[in-house]
Amino acid sequence: MATVTYPVIMPDTSPPMPDTRTSVLLLRSGDGCEPYVRAFGDEGIDAACVDVVRFEFLNEEAMLAALAHPKAHGGLVVTSPRTTMAWARLPEARKRLEAWRHLPVYTVGPRTAREARALGLAPRGAREGSAAALGRFIAGEQMALASEMSPELPLPLLFCCAEERRPELPETLARAGVRLRELVVYRTLLQTDPPAGPIPDWVVFFSPTSMRAASAWPWPWARIRKATVGATSRTAIQEFGWDAEVAASYHDVGALVQGIMRRISHTKQN
Repeated sequence: MATVTYPVIMPDTSPPMPDTRTSVLLLRSGDGCEPYVRAFGDEGIDAACVDVVRFEFLNEEAMLAALAHPKAHGGLVVTSPRTTMAWARLPEARKRLEAWRHLPVYTVGPRTAREARALGLAPRGAREGSAAALGRFIAGEQMALASEMSPELPLPLLFCCAEERRPELPETLARAGVRLRELVVYRTLLQTDPPAGPIPDWVVFFSPTSMRAASAWPWPWARIRKATVGATSRTAIQEFGWDAEVAASYHDVGALVQGIMRRISHTKQN
């Protein structure tokens, strides 16, 4: 009777294969981050959020004094949800905003507009997508108003803003002859220490501020792939000597995820 010899299967002692899942770091606050993490996870991508900034509110008395005089202004300009937070945290500010509800309130972005509505205001221009585009929108409306009011000029708009704000909107309005009263209501403080853990394959920037914070990290930025969210971030990234492989619109989670997926696929094919 023939003897059957079976091969001996030795245990696999080789080191485990490295994790090849793509990792994405989203530089934004945890508020509103879950849809991005979930969408990337559905595509087999590990995503995490890191908040790289914190905020300090300033000039509360001056802000309350300005809000007490709606008749001296032609409306409000808000380019950040931090401004609405500065208002919402003070009961007296919320009370004084009631007298502004009949005036135009110009905002950038859906989140800022949503928070303005929560305060009983009626935001305009939120879909313009950037501060510069909002400036052109405001200028058009204010110029039309000026022609109706001639020879009187429209009242100045109250612009509650950050200590370091981008120049596009004020410059656009100044060129159009629209008067703007600026009032600093918060400052941004950067988190300059990099997050713990492995360096990600991709970093997604949601604001120029997040770029300033991350640029101080001792990371190999030349090999880290980059994406931006929003028109302002898409323009600002070039100021840091970086290029964005993917540029998505605000709150278009699918466009960001699919854009990065396409770039990953293209890299693998090449």
